[in-house]
Amino acid sequence: MPELGHLAYYVHDMDRTVAFYQDVVGLTLVGRIFGGRAAVLSGGRSHHELLLIQVSTADGPLTGRRIGLYHAGWKVGDSLQELYQALDRAQTHGVPTDGIADQGMVFSLYLRDPDGNEVELFVDNPGCDWRRDTSWMEAPTKPLDLSTLRPNRGSSPRKWNASPPNVYEQPEDELEETHASPPRATREAA
Repeated sequence: MPELGHLAYYVHDMDRTVAFYQDVVGLTLVGRIFGGRAAVLSGGRSHHELLLIQVSTADGPLTGRRIGLYHAGWKVGDSLQELYQALDRAQTHGVPTDGIADQGMVFSLYLRDPDGNEVELFVDNPGCDWRRDTSWMEAPTKPLDLSTLRPNRGSSPRKWNASPPNVYEQPEDELEETHASPPRATREAA
């Protein structure tokens, strides 16, 4: 049976992008290739699931409605607690979310990598047997509140883009909407 082997992205800043996929997504850097101009990362399923190639002067993702890659989805575990941990990693590294949703078969968190590519971090919904029940295909996307999973830290919850500084932040003139995606169910504000 065919399966997706890996994704390959051209990136502006190799170190910043490698840090994002290690620190936020949870991949492991396998190594650098092509004289350090490329990096391979893995989630442990194969030799690599992601290839990053540095092309510092190339344009970023197309804006607006377009044909091409919408997002890459990374399964980050098997429970809502593990999805919350992914949200916490993103928050810790100053990466804002585009949305958090219950899509029936999966629970998802959406964010962007340093080059503006949309990334979905998800866990399967244990209450959905998608192999036998296709009703999830017609189910609406619903808001998902992960705040109930926040551990009691004895202080106020951290706010998005709080310290440490957002090493993934785009320059101010690039912060406009970069694509025409369907709206997400909710935005995490705490």
